[in-house]
Amino acid sequence: MANLKITILSILLTVSCMAQNKAIVPQSGTIVFSCKMDITDLVLFNQSKKDFKKEFLKDMKETLIIERRFAGIPVDTLKVSQFIKSNEVAFSQLFDSSTMDDDNVKFCLQYQDTMVKKYKIKNDFEEEVLNINAKTRMFEHDFTEQLFDYSENNIKEVKEYRKSTKKINGYKCFKIIYTFSEPDLSEYSSLMSSYTNTREMWVTDKIKSDFHPIINDREIIMQYYPLEILEYSDMVKGVKKIYKLESINIPKI
Repeated sequence: MANLKITILSILLTVSCMAQNKAIVPQSGTIVFSCKMDITDLVLFNQSKKDFKKEFLKDMKETLIIERRFAGIPVDTLKVSQFIKSNEVAFSQLFDSSTMDDDNVKFCLQYQDTMVKKYKIKNDFEEEVLNINAKTRMFEHDFTEQLFDYSENNIKEVKEYRKSTKKINGYKCFKIIYTFSEPDLSEYSSLMSSYTNTREMWVTDKIKSDFHPIINDREIIMQYYPLEILEYSDMVKGVKKIYKLESINIPKI
């Protein structure tokens, strides 16, 4: 009888451990992150924006000239310069607004059986809403049969710090840091890929999902599920994006 009790207890402990180690594959519930922009050095922030805009406009001019030459179109460098100049103010305004565009924005992901709704909430309004079939990755109600695309970022390096841990909303997380570059705007340009973006993240391996409210790098979310993110870049210095988990209500095993 004693051996039987020990056996039953052993089985129960094994089942309990298996349940604890098993990752959650969300089928319902919502995950919400909030984003804050933190300007750590205003002088550096403003100067790096000026530097990038200068480099971008220079790159745009060079790219337009190269594209026309490869297409066999006569190149009038004066007209190209005038075109760039005429759009300089509009680009500058757009770039300035985009650098702080995510401040106080909520990034959301809602699981509904086989459907995933990915969206932002800005000024209490839903924006950039994507309804995706989680099995086929096709956009719902899209008659073009378009697939959801992961980013084309070039992942440069991923470092794990599994001994650095913290709990976020009950999930044990460890730290990873990865760097990447964004895809270039043209095959004749290498400006964007010359910059390095860094994400320091607290991640869990207890949630498995092909989708995340913020991270769109497939190589990352196939291995980790980020629950806190700090992001910065040498493109625009002196500012950081801080993504904090606001709520998560996916059913646990």
